[in-house]
Amino acid sequence: MTVRVFHANSGSCGGCDNEIGIALYRQPRIEMVITPADADVWLITGILNTFIRNYLTQVLLSTPQRPYIIATGLCAVNGQPFGRGGLADAPEIPVSLRLLGCPVRPDDIISAIYNARSIRN
Repeated sequence: MTVRVFHANSGSCGGCDNEIGIALYRQPRIEMVITPADADVWLITGILNTFIRNYLTQVLLSTPQRPYIIATGLCAVNGQPFGRGGLADAPEIPVSLRLLGCPVRPDDIISAIYNARSIRN
C-alpha cells in the first residue's frame, strides 16, 4: 500500500526539507502529493508562518478524514532555535508525532511515515 505524503515548508531554513528529499528519494511505497487534501500524512517544517497556518487549518476543517500530521524538526515542533512558534502555537492543527532534530535524520522521517501508515490502517 502506498502512503500519500504532503510536505509544507512554513518558514524553515531548508535543512529538514533537504533531509525529507533524501529520505523519500526512491521510496517505492511513498507518493508525494501536491495538495494536503489528497494526503494521508503531512510533513510540516518551519516555524509555521501565518499563511501556511491559516491554509492548513482551512484544509483540516474541510477534509473528512484527518491526516497524520508530523511536526518535522525543532522549528515545526516549538519554534526553536528562534524562541517560539511552530505547531506548539497552533492547537487547531492536531500534531500526531513530533520529530526532534535540527535537521531530522532521514531514517527517522521514513520510520515516522511508515508508522503513520500502520496506525491509519
